[in-house]
Amino acid sequence: MNDTRHEFDLGTAEATAYTPSQTYLRAVARIEDEKRERERIGYASMAVASAMGGGYDRKGAMAVAATWAQRFCILFAFSAPSILMILYVL
Repeated sequence: MNDTRHEFDLGTAEATAYTPSQTYLRAVARIEDEKRERERIGYASMAVASAMGGGYDRKGAMAVAATWAQRFCILFAFSAPSILMILYVL
């Protein structure tokens, strides 16, 4: 009885034989890589949320840029309806 499994790669059209232990190790490595990628994305998302939510002490270039972006968004949210009303209704 042959104790190898074959994996077929469509990109190269070649079949590669792996033993069950090699297949297991490759699967575990792929799962760990996916887990690390999800963690990396989660940490990046938390850093952005912390920066925009006031997680920094309002010092430095990033804090100044975030402050001015927040001010611009607030100004636009209050002024855009009035400007659109003037342009299209009156």
